Amino acid sequence: MVRKVINRPPVKGIDYSNNIYCFIGIHLASPEIQIKEIDEKFNSFSLKNKFALSLIFKNYDDRLRNTYDEFEDDPYHFLLNLLFKSSKLSKDDENKVFDLLVNNNNADAIDIAMYDKLSRNAHVR
Repeated sequence: MVRKVINRPPVKGIDYSNNIYCFIGIHLASPEIQIKEIDEKFNSFSLKNKFALSLIFKNYDDRLRNTYDEFEDDPYHFLLNLLFKSSKLSKDDENKVFDLLVNNNNADAIDIAMYDKLSRNAHVR
């Protein structure tokens, strides 16, 4: 059944891969990892979705670390930079993280996961 969903052609450009949660769920439910499909989508995903994918499929963590600098204008670049390169957060950084991830109307599960990782990995100075 999962293979049918993966192989179903998009209708008007919409398929299971347009939603990161559906994309991850389908690939977790698949009896075999579809590396080719995941690789293709990883390359086209937003930085936020690349982060989400790397949370679930650990082999994408290094790829995320090696490519996130290509997205300097993306707000997730700031967050990933803190995650990968900082051992401590300044009070200003902490406030910016809170505003980006918590204090907005668009926060979702990926933002919560990022906030959790940052709060575990970096202590306030």
